[in-house]
Amino acid sequence: MDTEKLRQLRDLITRKRDLDAELRRVKDAIEVLEAPLLDAFAEEGVQNMKLEDGSTLYLRVQLWARPKKIDGIEEDDAIREIACLGLKEIGLDDFVHETFNIHTLSAYVRELDSQNEPLPEGFDKYIEVTSDSHILCRKG
Repeated sequence: MDTEKLRQLRDLITRKRDLDAELRRVKDAIEVLEAPLLDAFAEEGVQNMKLEDGSTLYLRVQLWARPKKIDGIEEDDAIREIACLGLKEIGLDDFVHETFNIHTLSAYVRELDSQNEPLPEGFDKYIEVTSDSHILCRKG
């Protein structure tokens, strides 16, 4: 086996891990700075600010529609199902699609596999099970 390629892969995996950690730190720092600056933009009634280097920081407001929280119901799936029923009731059926969560279904398949249990009869008629392999690295 080519140990030089193994070293290159190790170095890239380590670099990716370090960059991911740095990205998390940068996102946290942005979050800390952004909140008071959003307030300042609102207080001063500005949409953008130009800096001396010519860069412009600007306000972007984006609306998001999410299922409304319901007192007494903790399960996100239940809240989502109620929201779907509500959308259908008011004629917005086009936004409602029956689906399943790939991560949850994959976890179910992995659980069956770890217990040497077969997939349910007919499962493979509708769902393809594939294997995904990667080489990982632990710090030495």
